[in-house]
Amino acid sequence: MSYLRSTILGALTAATLAFSAPAQSNTQIGPVEEPVVHGPVANPNAINAQEFWEKNIQPARVKGFKTKRHVDVSPADFEGIKRNLIDGYKKAVDAGRVPQFQEVGMSVKTNIAHDVLNVTKEIFGEYEERVNRSLDDFFDYVGNPEDKTPTQFHLLSKNSHFQKSNTKAHCYVGFRQVHLFDASLTHKGTDKPIFGFRSADPKNLRGEVVATYELKILPNNSQIVFEPGYVMLYPGVDSIGSYAAPISEIAPFAIKPITAEHIAKNLDAWYEKIGRPQVIPMDQTREIVFKWDAREEGVVEGLIDCFMEENLDQLGFDGAEFEHYKRHGNRDLYRFVPLIREKVKAKGAKWVFQTYKTNPEVLFGEE
Repeated sequence: MSYLRSTILGALTAATLAFSAPAQSNTQIGPVEEPVVHGPVANPNAINAQEFWEKNIQPARVKGFKTKRHVDVSPADFEGIKRNLIDGYKKAVDAGRVPQFQEVGMSVKTNIAHDVLNVTKEIFGEYEERVNRSLDDFFDYVGNPEDKTPTQFHLLSKNSHFQKSNTKAHCYVGFRQVHLFDASLTHKGTDKPIFGFRSADPKNLRGEVVATYELKILPNNSQIVFEPGYVMLYPGVDSIGSYAAPISEIAPFAIKPITAEHIAKNLDAWYEKIGRPQVIPMDQTREIVFKWDAREEGVVEGLIDCFMEENLDQLGFDGAEFEHYKRHGNRDLYRFVPLIREKVKAKGAKWVFQTYKTNPEVLFGEE
């Protein structure tokens, strides 16, 4: 699951903060639960998820379009671009290809682009049907089929109008996200480019939720307003992500309001403990919000990992590739995933999901 953009509004202060919140074996999981047979492929004669991806998704890439959205360049990435520019400029000067200037400026322009998914209406309809089946199976697995959010799928195009709804998850499906960079060193006096490069960087982002929630810290209580957004899906990245990402990005539509309630309760207890000061310590506020974002991420991704592991052979995925998918990167956001996988194996998926909703302190060992 990628980011959910959150905003914390301090009602007693003018401070506003933005947060960015928006992968082997066929092991039996959940020893305390009755065995449940799930059906990622309802028709036993149909091709499995791996075969569907190889036949219909993998070869469907078409160069797409540039958007007005910009890449969020980290300080480390910016320094890397700067270093590459300076090194390249020095080599070009030594080779006599460009004149040497003592002082230069720097310009970095970015855009997010999308390679589109070039499939027929019939294939896209089958993709949508398969995703909805996997969502049904997942919410059956966690014991809450009624929590599944209705979905509507759209093939991503340059003319897409992104819709938000309180009653369904609008999902926009492309092939892959690409980051475009136009970086140059410029003449100090004229700002004209003297040396530069352009690059297109295909990303391994499998999906993201674009949504917001606002948290208002008031004199007597904290309030949460959750505003559902929309989902971006990129099934062209890899086969396992093509299956898992829709669950990972759509499940938060059911879970995020629960997380928002936990954040409000946690903040109220902390705010009361420190005497409800007029100036709100924003570092601690950030820490609480980030903690719950990570807990939600752990629950969603940990449950999906276990759900897929039970059905790995039926889905047709390679065990080694699945182990690689389960690493989920090294970000702090995923720090609770191993704990949740252990809890699922010890207590069962239904217990984990219900406990997160009603008594998360027990789930995370705080009680």
